[in-house]
Amino acid sequence: MRSTCGCLLTIAFVLAGCASSKDFASQHQGIRTLQLEPSFEDSNREPVSKSLLPDKPTLEFRLNAGSLGWTKESRVVPLDGIFPAYDSFTLNLDAWVPVAEARALAPADSRAPKGMRVVPAQTRIARIYPSAYVPGNGRVTGRQLGRRSYLRNEDGTDLLLAFFDRPCRVEGAIDPETRASRIDFDVDIPAPGFYLLSLREESPHKYRLVTQEQVHKLEVPTSF
Repeated sequence: MRSTCGCLLTIAFVLAGCASSKDFASQHQGIRTLQLEPSFEDSNREPVSKSLLPDKPTLEFRLNAGSLGWTKESRVVPLDGIFPAYDSFTLNLDAWVPVAEARALAPADSRAPKGMRVVPAQTRIARIYPSAYVPGNGRVTGRQLGRRSYLRNEDGTDLLLAFFDRPCRVEGAIDPETRASRIDFDVDIPAPGFYLLSLREESPHKYRLVTQEQVHKLEVPTSF
């Protein structure tokens, strides 16, 4: 009898875990896929000729837990997938949900910038960002290409791709005394999942980070 009860309890716990995973999948209402167009440019955002670039550069993506940026990358996790940096491609963000859910952190547990507040405070977040590489025998021998790679909307607005594990609000501001520019946070997240956030310039040296509702053509520039 005790053995039977133990088996039933084990089955119940397993089913509860499965139900939890399915519940998260059904609650994931953010962005599911992204169509991206890579490009290479100089500091003036002028195109760089392919004749000056390697034959087959690639783009890879990483997850920085507990942060939306503007801080030292301290908890970086490589994500599956290597993409050609000359051709458009599609990101399947659903495939990254398990990693993001497992590795995201509350800002209080990371090096999130001082002044940014997330409500509720236990919300776990992560930023996803691209890096361009010269092909090699894996990441160890590959060489990073350019100063940085990032996401940009067709209107020229810089974008961030971020993961949130629950509905939340991001508010507050980065202390302008510690940076050249002020960044105000005005982000509302309605459900768990991936979301694009746009960094909008309101005046010289003043920006506002908000939820990006519509995306038509998304670029992945690598700047030199």
